[in-house]
Amino acid sequence: MRGAIMETVLHDVPVPASRYIHDIERDLVSNLHMSSIEVQELRLINLTSAGLRTAGLKHSELFDGNKQDYPRTREWAAWFWAHYPDAQGLIWISKQDN
Repeated sequence: MRGAIMETVLHDVPVPASRYIHDIERDLVSNLHMSSIEVQELRLINLTSAGLRTAGLKHSELFDGNKQDYPRTREWAAWFWAHYPDAQGLIWISKQDN
């Protein structure tokens, strides 16, 4: 849930965020709503720093980049797709919250 908040509500907060005041009232009346739902256990690819270390990778190799890095990250996505065809999703730490 924390990652979802960081990537939606707080995605465009300036860095550094000194003197930034977030308009939570705007978000509460927007169409961004989260609720608790029950889900079955998912098969997830662990892209946290700990999970990446087991593959010999660093967090920065996948997540520290900008638009010009998208081709490289798309290659990683294709690799994960090919090597983990039964995966149902990813677990990772938002760049905004790391």
